[in-house]
Amino acid sequence: MRRGWASRIVLQRGSLLGPLLLMPFVAFLYVTYAAPRPFHAAEDDPEHNTYYNARLLSAGQPIYQLAHPGTPVYYGAFLIMTVVGHAPDRVQHFFTICRLLWSVLTAFSLGFFGWLCLRRLPVGVSALAVSLLLTWPSFLLYIDYFDPNCLTVAFGLPTIALFWSGLRDDGGLPFWGLLACGLGLGLCLATKLTFLPVAFAMIVTVVLRTWRSSSPDPRACARLLSMPIGMALSFACLNAPILGRLPILIINTIEHPEAAVGRDALQALLRAWTALQDASLLLAIVTLVTAGAFVWVTLIRSGDPTPASRESTLAEVRMDTGRLDLTGAGVFLSLMQCGMVYTMAGAGGIVEPAPPGHTLRNVHPTALALPFVVIYIYERSRRRWMLGRVWGRVASAALVLTGGAGRRVRGRNAD
Repeated sequence: MRRGWASRIVLQRGSLLGPLLLMPFVAFLYVTYAAPRPFHAAEDDPEHNTYYNARLLSAGQPIYQLAHPGTPVYYGAFLIMTVVGHAPDRVQHFFTICRLLWSVLTAFSLGFFGWLCLRRLPVGVSALAVSLLLTWPSFLLYIDYFDPNCLTVAFGLPTIALFWSGLRDDGGLPFWGLLACGLGLGLCLATKLTFLPVAFAMIVTVVLRTWRSSSPDPRACARLLSMPIGMALSFACLNAPILGRLPILIINTIEHPEAAVGRDALQALLRAWTALQDASLLLAIVTLVTAGAFVWVTLIRSGDPTPASRESTLAEVRMDTGRLDLTGAGVFLSLMQCGMVYTMAGAGGIVEPAPPGHTLRNVHPTALALPFVVIYIYERSRRRWMLGRVWGRVASAALVLTGGAGRRVRGRNAD
């Protein structure tokens, strides 16, 4: 069937990088100048925790409260306070510089993701993937709060994008690539321990790929161990000042009510889903449809025979009678989706009045898989011309973006 002209428009290198790079700085200008929020006016205490820990460090005292643990954020804030000063009249200026730092880190993250993962995709598919990333309620909420939650995209997205690039290559990531992913995971975990499901998904995927596609030689073992070793080294170095407090922190995190999903898991999951709907009904619908399409192309359509002459763009181990992805992107995204369901059930287990972005903040690390699910569905689809229609995807992305951002702006102006 002949494709339309729109479906032949392919995203070339750099065509979406400009908007991706500009978005964090537009958000910075909005929350700083168009709708500034004083330090004392807050829906929660994340910035207070960041500020007072930075004040303690500037006074030569240890960090008082470790919530995430968040040590990279607190020491980064301490360095900024060293330059800006800690006088009472410098508080607002201090947080302005912190938000500017967020803008730079997030712009780098989005640019790296766009350059590595989106440059050869149709514009509509790329726009839909990006919209699912940028309209997650926690991302929109913590644009205006400098704490570990606001850096989920800045630290997590490049790590996942680099790992994803290895899944798309038949040879996988080399030793140094896996080591870089491990170092990135250590940074993510030092910022928020809620990245544990992401680390689990990555490590299990690497183990399966090594077990299925490599002989047990020292070189394969070195590649297998490079990621967990890099993760452990990075996590230990970044948390060196608080190593003695880490065991208690990890135990408290595991025993936290949001980490322990009980018998009412289904009811809690529905509460979390309601919070996502409250943020943006369109985002909730598109997320659900995307998850269903992922199950369809991975489990149901994977059992259909695939012609031997057809080439796949994804690194995967093929069965003799089908396309079931046993060790590649399918396993990774399946584990991430399971982690997202689990963390949503945990988030919904806490019944308290809070903005949707706050309720779903611990789901955000696993929700970073959503744009990669869109890419995966497109690349495994047998009718790419349908999924590649630019205007349909751009329209869907615009609707999701408007629904999520509009609700956040209305809620913020009402505060």
